[in-house]
Amino acid sequence: MSDQNKRPTILDPRNLSAQLHYRPAGNPPPATLDTTIGNTCPGLEFDFRAAWRTLLGGVTLLEHDNLVIATEPNFAPLKGRRLLRVDGKPVITKVIGPSTDLTTTELLTSEDYPHGVVTMEWSNGFANVLRKVGQSVICDFTARPQEERISYEQAVKDRNVQAFQLQIRPFFTANTAAIEPATVPAGVMTQGLCSPWQNDYRECVCYYWASSRPDFVNAEVTPTGEVRGDNWMQKERTGSYVIDNYEDSRMITYDDLFQNWEEALKFQLAGRDAPDAIPLPFPKDKA
Repeated sequence: MSDQNKRPTILDPRNLSAQLHYRPAGNPPPATLDTTIGNTCPGLEFDFRAAWRTLLGGVTLLEHDNLVIATEPNFAPLKGRRLLRVDGKPVITKVIGPSTDLTTTELLTSEDYPHGVVTMEWSNGFANVLRKVGQSVICDFTARPQEERISYEQAVKDRNVQAFQLQIRPFFTANTAAIEPATVPAGVMTQGLCSPWQNDYRECVCYYWASSRPDFVNAEVTPTGEVRGDNWMQKERTGSYVIDNYEDSRMITYDDLFQNWEEALKFQLAGRDAPDAIPLPFPKDKA
């Protein structure tokens, strides 16, 4: 048998879905995008929303809103305006929900959203134009800078709409599942993360970081069947779980994490607090 015949078969995934889900040998499950904490709100590793901000050539959008925050020189008048539609598809929507007494549905407004309008996720707003890489599409903007979000219907009514043709930049490098560096330069998806990391770690309270930080530790089942234990972020281990709240004095605070996170956050072994001093698995060398 020749050396050629002895070589193992190598799979070469051709479609983007296969490439995105491919996990090289030796990489743990959290190494893939769909299992990391790098989600859209933002995550621990990266803020994926930032990847869409410059998909429309000439403008930079806010990662979570339809506000134009920067432009290239030829599109300078667009700064401060709001994107309303891309290739005929709206990127904003009205928030409709139940009334306070649950008897009707109505437009939901608040101090932050006085017109009851929100921007949809860019992954949805741009989905229809990803196939038009290199092409120019018509994009509707407010005709003047707009501080508050407004609906497309309101903009039209106020004659506050102006159309521009913008080119769709590539999201992926051609024929690969790699994000195109010309559209999303290195560092873009991490530049919006908390610095220092302790601030976001404390701010998000429990349940959000489930795969990277423990929650219910030192758990024991009592004779009555009740499960008792501690919240990992409790300062004192009492056996009574305390709901995580960064304003509760019983919990580890921002200052605790900033100044002494190595001592405040306890290591876990088999779901229990590790002792402060763990014996080495081999005898120390004798002097």
